[in-house]
Amino acid sequence: TPTNTVIVAQLSNNSLVEFPLDGSVVRPFTSTGQVDGPFSVEVNHSGQLVVKDKTPRVLFIDLHTKQIVDSLSISDGVAGSSCAIYNRTVMVINNVDKKIIMWDKANNKLVDVFGADWVGHRMHIDGSFGTAVDQVRKRLIFTSHNKHQAFVFDAQNGHHLHTLGSTTPGGAAQHQFNSPTGVTVHQ
Repeated sequence: TPTNTVIVAQLSNNSLVEFPLDGSVVRPFTSTGQVDGPFSVEVNHSGQLVVKDKTPRVLFIDLHTKQIVDSLSISDGVAGSSCAIYNRTVMVINNVDKKIIMWDKANNKLVDVFGADWVGHRMHIDGSFGTAVDQVRKRLIFTSHNKHQAFVFDAQNGHHLHTLGSTTPGGAAQHQFNSPTGVTVHQ
């Protein structure tokens, strides 16, 4: 895959498509059956395309060969999920059960699970869409569409650091959000 291309996940037709930034012809990135209802895509620190689809798995696809080179089965990572990756930690958002699963990819083990019933904080995973990684500060960030907030976690241990926005719908003030869906980190 050449640089300066965009890869888009298409949930309805179970595919990833790629197109150059110059707007030329769209071409398939994956072959039929390779992904099943992809929700999120990102490029990890190893230069692999990371795909969370509607199955309980995360796929790692070589950008040059377009073949799956690794996968991670996460029993709690069901449909309606997106993911973000920092180093060896995979954060999967499960919108069905309203929780976040932190998974150590290198050791293939669960680090933590938290969400709507997480007693230690007043945070609720509800309508989560966007995920981002702050590589410099080692943080994972996700947005909650229904709670009008963004939550920031330590990428190394999964601890909740702070919350951005407020629970007030409407987002009229500068510090408030109105149904946030995407998030990115500009470094």
